[in-house]
Amino acid sequence: MHAARTLLVLAALALAGCPTESDDDDTPPPIPPAPERPVELAGDCPDQDRAGRFQVTLQPDLSLIDGHVGDAVWPAEVREPVAGEAGCMLLRKRFPFCDPACTSGTTCDHDGSCIDEPRNQDVGTARIWGLAEHVAMEPVVPGNRYFHTRLPHPGFAPNATVHLDSSGGWAELKLEGRGVPALTRSAEAVHVREGSPVALAWDTAEAVDGARIDLEFTIDQHGTSPLLLRCTFDDDGAAEVPAALIDQMLGAGVSGFPNGSLARATVDSMETGDTCTELRVQSTVQLSVAVDGHTPCTSDDDCPGSQTCDIPNQTCID
Repeated sequence: MHAARTLLVLAALALAGCPTESDDDDTPPPIPPAPERPVELAGDCPDQDRAGRFQVTLQPDLSLIDGHVGDAVWPAEVREPVAGEAGCMLLRKRFPFCDPACTSGTTCDHDGSCIDEPRNQDVGTARIWGLAEHVAMEPVVPGNRYFHTRLPHPGFAPNATVHLDSSGGWAELKLEGRGVPALTRSAEAVHVREGSPVALAWDTAEAVDGARIDLEFTIDQHGTSPLLLRCTFDDDGAAEVPAALIDQMLGAGVSGFPNGSLARATVDSMETGDTCTELRVQSTVQLSVAVDGHTPCTSDDDCPGSQTCDIPNQTCID
């Protein structure tokens, strides 16, 4: 869910009027020529290789861009596959352990060794065109992040071909995407209960080559090995998460405030050094997730009846 949290932070910056990109020059650089025809999208990076991602995101009231390109993968961000079925995977968060602890500038790998911390790299001017306006971004330091929070809304048209390139830095990017129709669904919460599949529905829209529906949600925010559910569905208006995976999630624990997101997206990727970088063009909505028998809380006032709040786990208990 790191991507969802990042988007919310960027949205807040935009609404607050905080500058996040270096674009004082109002004269855009020339737009490179587009290919004669759209290329076939490469899809997702493997989880163990994904060190970079650019996202062009259409939220209900805001369009924005964020991105970075790392020189290596953070070990703690690579989740362990636990189970899979019907386009869905359960992924377990793993916490590497090193003894002695790693020193400043290094991080612990899953084999118990200390490695250099991955660092975001300067890939020069990142240009994206095929959107509502041509965007050219310079890396924001420290951190070498790329942001553009003033994109006209909606930021792209359905079926528009979106191009990303960069030059003059650590890696040269050349990625492509498709504009997707805005994703809409009812405000009804996603209900998670033992022995039952989770049914999802969304409004169908104009077909876009390469577009799919991505689901992520988690119900255990404070567990020692929390599980993330990640699914990819055909964009046909309805899907179902198998009951067996829901039961496995519940068995691993429930704590804190369950949350999730749904996205209509296209994804392209390419090798950057020894790692992989993606371009996601997407329309996202946040999901309200309710788990039977679990009431999240921050104080006793949030709990029903005589229950009290287990504050460290943000869970109402008897």
